Amino acid sequence: MKISKALIITCFLLCFLCTTKAQTITINFKDATKYGSHPNPHYFDNSGCGLYNRFGPNPTPLNGYNIRTVGNTWISDASTIIAAINMYASGKKNSNYNNSTISVEYPFKANKTYKVELNGIKDDQVWMGGTTRPSNFLTPVLWLKLDNNPEIISNAQNKCIESHYEVEKKVDRYSILIADENKSIGSRNYTAKFSPLEDRNSIKITYDPSPADPNFQFDGIFRLTNIKITELPYEEIPTRIIATYKNAPRPPRGTPGYDIISEVTSTERGSTPRSITKKFTITPSQWALDTDGNGYSVYLSDLVPDLSISKLSNVIVYGNVTGLPRQPIEQIVLPGAFENNNYTYQFLSSGDVVITINNVSNTQPSNKVDFALFYN
Repeated sequence: MKISKALIITCFLLCFLCTTKAQTITINFKDATKYGSHPNPHYFDNSGCGLYNRFGPNPTPLNGYNIRTVGNTWISDASTIIAAINMYASGKKNSNYNNSTISVEYPFKANKTYKVELNGIKDDQVWMGGTTRPSNFLTPVLWLKLDNNPEIISNAQNKCIESHYEVEKKVDRYSILIADENKSIGSRNYTAKFSPLEDRNSIKITYDPSPADPNFQFDGIFRLTNIKITELPYEEIPTRIIATYKNAPRPPRGTPGYDIISEVTSTERGSTPRSITKKFTITPSQWALDTDGNGYSVYLSDLVPDLSISKLSNVIVYGNVTGLPRQPIEQIVLPGAFENNNYTYQFLSSGDVVITINNVSNTQPSNKVDFALFYN
């Protein structure tokens, strides 16, 4: 009897460990390279790009999961460059913009967290051509999206060569932007986390020449060697969502081609996020003249690292002299006036906050000013 109980307990513990252990699946594109030439010429026949001997818009299995692609996604092996699926993104002034998209069918479950890893090499065609990079060269970005439809909807006449897939430029619970500001060629491990509240059946990965600014040039290649998807217990994603092009210099507000739709998630399901106070100081040199020449502004993301706001209550100016905390502190709620300057603020959809000042002399403040944010 004791032995039977011990066996039951052992089996229960083993079952518990199996269910709590993170489950990871890996899609290795090196396994697809052996089908890129004889003796297996029929592997890609039904992919929609069989004539090009590659994945295409029709589902083709790899490591047990259906793969679809649109755009130039050449498969290479170790005898050429590296065993990978090569994603291309290009565009410059007076030329067409081209990107490439990979869709992976995978059952993303509600109330779970998924870590998605993209492993590969960031490369570009500029260096491959033996030419010097132009000063306006930028690294393309990756858009990742959990979707309800694994098909890649594209109006390109030929989905197997260079084309442009209209990617939704949006960040929220189901969409993530990865903008690598490092222009050097080399290995990359990009990691993103999703915590879906609804089931999704695919992830779409687009290598894209963003932002769509004709002043910049893109000729990027991401040599994707494998995709890893790890299912974890649910954890809420922080409210801070990167909705800016870190691969590009910050443009003046309202510049065409830089728009990103951003929706901030709640910090906890079914609960009210805690109130937070963030204090900071803006010095005279940190104010930048607005593009219209009327007033000065500061983006708080440039001053406060990892600022994470879901709901902004208000912004105040501390009106007493800086460095004298024992004096009564005058709190001026914005919009408001302090030292002959009119202060206003704007809460952007990206989660950033812009503070703007105006005065009759159209000059930045002459003294440093203390502020506080009150937010959830």
